[in-house]
Amino acid sequence: MRSVIYDRRWHLHADLNSFLWRAVLRIGERLWRRRLGSEWDRRQRLLLVAAVIAAWLTRPSVVVLHATKMRLLLTLKWLLPRSRVVAYHHNSEGHLAEPELLRAVGTGIDGHVFVCRHAEVLFRQTMERLLPGLELHSAVVYNGVDLSRFRPDSERRRVLRANAKVRDDQVVLLFAGRLIPRKGLDKVLAALAILSPHLRSSAVLWIAGGLDYGVEGDSDYLRGLRAMVSELGLEDQVCFFGYLPHEKMPDLYCASDILVFPSTEPEGMPLAIIEAMGCGLPVVASAVGGVPEAVSDGLSGFLVRPPGDPSAIARSLAALISDPVLRGRMGTCARRIAEERFSKEQMAKDLLAFIGQLSSRNPRPAPCPVVS
Repeated sequence: MRSVIYDRRWHLHADLNSFLWRAVLRIGERLWRRRLGSEWDRRQRLLLVAAVIAAWLTRPSVVVLHATKMRLLLTLKWLLPRSRVVAYHHNSEGHLAEPELLRAVGTGIDGHVFVCRHAEVLFRQTMERLLPGLELHSAVVYNGVDLSRFRPDSERRRVLRANAKVRDDQVVLLFAGRLIPRKGLDKVLAALAILSPHLRSSAVLWIAGGLDYGVEGDSDYLRGLRAMVSELGLEDQVCFFGYLPHEKMPDLYCASDILVFPSTEPEGMPLAIIEAMGCGLPVVASAVGGVPEAVSDGLSGFLVRPPGDPSAIARSLAALISDPVLRGRMGTCARRIAEERFSKEQMAKDLLAFIGQLSSRNPRPAPCPVVS
């Protein structure tokens, strides 16, 4: 069986050790880095087209597309009618596409992979409503991380905190994510203002993230966050790091004490949460989307209800800031859960098992090219 995986970090993977794949990947990366700069949409389109061309030329048995572009999925299936095309859903929004597109996807796409059960349930409910009785081939494959990189390390933690001039008695809260309204960072700032002066003075909030993946800049929301920090008198407690490359994130988690993930809208299976859990951090997160499938409320952290509620965030933070024993116990539990469910090895095993099942089935008929 030959399979090709195109992931949303815009890398091509294949078990074909061919000149074509190496050439496509190298050309795409060079154009990405040298010609397109930070224009994310153009980079995305370029490598998507490269992936489609390479897949069409190599005729793989299975193509796994990490994208939510329904028309692209249908076009790929039309170009590769004898291949099994798998849609990899990273969020809970696949059910929101146009009904006509969803019907074509349901009857034409061979398989679906979801990063959380919440997303799978929503998609299945939608497809059952549009196409009653449709046999939908799907699997839940939780995101996995390299737990040899994302792990607790007491000596490295000591050095990193000393370099950052963090006192031993200070509790570092970490927010890692895009600085956009639905990520709820303003709710964390409001929660800090609610804390008692003693707890507030013993905590610092580190903010790591840009406007988008790898994109620096400014926005009305970011300017509002900075103004909010000033208005609430939190200048001494809050530090904006800006966007940080992914290779620097293990150190940031290792030097922190609590991950705060206050999203106000549904999420899939956020990498920030499982990376932090791998580093032994308890998590305070909104109970949205697939987050409750990662965070065990009261064991590895606290789930906030209603999502993004500053008072609920403040209560959870107060419990963890004031109790180092509780932080340690929850962090140990978080690491254990990460080892059981969220290793990259487990992710690969689950994905390959689903692809193996799918390869035994005949490919579904290609969708109408007009729809594609």
